[in-house]
Amino acid sequence: LISPETNSLGNGTKQLRFSAKVTYTSYVKNQKLEIYSMNGTTTTASKTLIQGNFPLTTEWQEFTVRLPQTSDNYFAFSFNSNGGSYYIYLDDIYYEEIPLHVLDITKSDNTCHGDNTGSAYVVVSGGLAPFTYLWSPTGGNTDNAKNLSAGNYTVIVKDKYNREITGS
Repeated sequence: LISPETNSLGNGTKQLRFSAKVTYTSYVKNQKLEIYSMNGTTTTASKTLIQGNFPLTTEWQEFTVRLPQTSDNYFAFSFNSNGGSYYIYLDDIYYEEIPLHVLDITKSDNTCHGDNTGSAYVVVSGGLAPFTYLWSPTGGNTDNAKNLSAGNYTVIVKDKYNREITGS
């Protein structure tokens, strides 16, 4: 199963999301589902393994595979068996943007009026590492702003592809 043409598989900003299952329990150990990137759709096209060894069962499961930065324009699902004939079912195949990151900010207030012992810490989930941080009006450029006076602070976090999100 080969995809329609893409633009370099999204240059690292895309993912595949799909559901899969096998037909019978006895086929679980014999199945081999792999995803490849390909530079064309012919039998002479080169292919590079992106991910394999999906733990399929007889129940529908959703899988997410981040696509690499590559010059290849196609992805392909490959099905192999270790003897016998069986079926792997695929459904709901999505070629989509990797979701933007989400911020979780925790803070520690100053203990006394006029102190600058406050701090704020941001945890990033999603997006693509590495991340850059910029706190304002002060606080530096790490995930942990320290020695903060009382006030409101904002952090801008950018991922590898300069997609940004702001939290306060």
